[in-house]
Amino acid sequence: MSKKFIAHSCLCVNRQSLILYSPELADLSTLSLPTEVVQDLEIISQPSLERILKNWVKQTQLVPKTLAIYFVEETYFFQDSQQTNISNEDPEVQGFLATIPFSKISTKIFPIQGGSRIVAINQDLLQPIVTACEQAGFTVMVAAPSFAAGITSENPFTQELAKQSLKDQSILESYNFIDEAELERKMQDEQSFLSVQINGRLIGMIIFLLAMIGLLVYLLMTQNG
Repeated sequence: MSKKFIAHSCLCVNRQSLILYSPELADLSTLSLPTEVVQDLEIISQPSLERILKNWVKQTQLVPKTLAIYFVEETYFFQDSQQTNISNEDPEVQGFLATIPFSKISTKIFPIQGGSRIVAINQDLLQPIVTACEQAGFTVMVAAPSFAAGITSENPFTQELAKQSLKDQSILESYNFIDEAELERKMQDEQSFLSVQINGRLIGMIIFLLAMIGLLVYLLMTQNG
């Protein structure tokens, strides 16, 4: 991609909660997810998820911007392989995928030291969360397994780790569940939105200046009269 947008904030997805980091917030903000929204790694009520996410963002008084989403280890399935060049058609991968208890899964194979890591996540967890975040006003640029951001069970999500993960996002790009075509579309939408904002401000400034000029001319004419 010739142009890219950098994620401004990040969201850590746990089994029953979401944790948000943003430079505008004094501390991490946590949202508990009730069982009527998510159960057994599956979103069961998309409308409820979108509603509570919108309310949460509103309560934080945060202006949503670009976002990276990290799914912690307990929200996906993975298996490490000693093979470095491995594809989804490989018998080792197929054998692992056959153990996943979901019919719709997103699968990615990521390079790790000494081989590859096969990661599978329930699409009915991944996509609803991405969609709900975007309905709340965010532009989701990254959806990645948490190890890509250095987040593990031994090294949990903290404010400092969140900051660090957003400093070098070239690593996150390699572990993204969002494909390049979708990212290109999002970037075009973001550029269009920014252009509209800029054009709106310019138009507002021009109208203000014209009004001031008109007022000045009126005052001069009044004084001369």
